[in-house]
This record gives sequence, structure tokens and C-alpha cells, in this order.
Amino acid sequence: MLPVLQRVVLILILGSGCLIPSRPNLADEAPLPSDNGYMLIRLKLTSRERVDTIVMSNVDTKDVVRIRGDSFEQAGINSWIALVAMPNGRYFLSEYQPMFGIAGEEEKHLNRRYRWSAPDSATDTFEIVPGVVNYAGDWELRVESSSRMEMNPIIEFDKSTLERYLIQYPAYSNRYNIYLSPIGEKAISLNELAK
Repeated sequence: MLPVLQRVVLILILGSGCLIPSRPNLADEAPLPSDNGYMLIRLKLTSRERVDTIVMSNVDTKDVVRIRGDSFEQAGINSWIALVAMPNGRYFLSEYQPMFGIAGEEEKHLNRRYRWSAPDSATDTFEIVPGVVNYAGDWELRVESSSRMEMNPIIEFDKSTLERYLIQYPAYSNRYNIYLSPIGEKAISLNELAK
């Protein structure tokens, strides 16, 4: 087993059998398009930041999925969660634009955009598998100051995010399997990890 997946298994699976929900028949609901999956992502930001926009780019097709800040729901202190439908494939974070301030629209200040035209390597990408919820991890987005401003996400997997997902998105959690999509690795089903 790969080192990243070993850490994920230890964090998420041990003692977490309740995270694999049963699958009731929900045939009356509209199905997810066959080439789409969901990305579950949790962002952790500094105390004065919110997301204005993040953009995920498909490595092969160059298509982008633009996720606006209003797609995120608060998930704790300085923490935001979103469930976003997107076409299958390998993606990387290609743009992040934070928003500072929490007052009225006229008082919000948009920071500059942080953009990347391509991932540094295949280890900077994550996979979206069609027909499932792909947990891409908890991304801590923080700007690092040096001679030039840089943004390097720290990505971890946290059992509490999946527990929050089960509560916050019950219609989805009862219908779709959950896959872990670690950066640089092939996505894998929680059901497979539990075996």
C-alpha cells in the first residue's frame, strides 16, 4: 500500500465503519450524468479570509471548474465545505482568489489572484471518478510571504470532514459511494479500503 494511502487508512478507516453509509433506493431522483462525479472539498483559511473563487483545471482537456465562494458552507471556525459536480479526470488547483472582510459587498477587498498554468508534476493532481463523491481532502490555503507572494496548499484528510458530509449532505451520502482522491494517487473507494 502507498504511504499516502496508509496515512489515510489510519486516519479515516480505523474505528470509522459508520462512515460507509447504506445505499437506499433513490430511483426517483435525477441521476448524476455518467461522466461526472462530485468533488467534496473542505478549505481551511486564515481568520480574515474567505474564498471568492477557486478554479480546478482538468490536466488533459484543459476544461475548468470555477467554484465561487457562495458554493461553500461554513464548516467550523475559518473552515468551509463544498460538494461540486464536475466531469471525471485528473485536476489541479489552477487559481485561487481570496476575499478579505466580512462586511457588505462594497467593503470586501479582493486580493490578487494566484494562478498556475500547469501542475508542477503529476503528484500535484487529484482524480475525479464518475458516479461517486470524491473526497479531495482538507486544503489549507495560505499565502506565504517571501520576496514574492506564493500560495502553497497543505492537504490533509480528516475523518471529521466525512462525518460533517454525512450530516450536511444526507441525500448525497445515502446515494453515492465515497472515494478518497489523494494528491498524486489513484482514487480509491472507502469500501475497498475497509476490506
